Amino acid sequence: MWKSSLRTSFCYGDIEVKQRPSQVTVVLYWEALRQPDFDYSAFVHLMEGDRLIGQRDHPPGSTLSRPPVTWQAGELIIDPHPVPIPLNFSGKVEIRVGIYNWMTGERLPVIREGQPVGDWILLSEVLINPIPRWLLWAAVLAALAILACLGLWAVRKQRGREDC
Repeated sequence: MWKSSLRTSFCYGDIEVKQRPSQVTVVLYWEALRQPDFDYSAFVHLMEGDRLIGQRDHPPGSTLSRPPVTWQAGELIIDPHPVPIPLNFSGKVEIRVGIYNWMTGERLPVIREGQPVGDWILLSEVLINPIPRWLLWAAVLAALAILACLGLWAVRKQRGREDC
């Protein structure tokens, strides 16, 4: 749980992790224990030890046009964070999440049993699988085929034919 003042508390319920080439989407499920007093931002960091592999920051609920100050106590907010990752990365990463004041950069403390325990939580570890080389080559070949078709289309259009 994060506390920003006596008026606001956030907690998260569950997460989903979806993996695609060059992206890991972390879906967070937030609940405001009280109505938030500020439009805080959340961060999702993918870390390999102390090395940042990818990150995504935005206000929770922004993909639904529901900034935190519009939340009601007890309301569940679904918050996807598509995090870009390098194409050539593979390995295990930690998913770390925190909340901060976007105006000052100050992170909200994580509270457990009434005591601050840091300013982010470790939600999970996930194994990032490398993109198979054949898939990268297939994407390159598809892009080249599209460019060739566009070039042929441009030549034919100049000659009065528009089919490809």
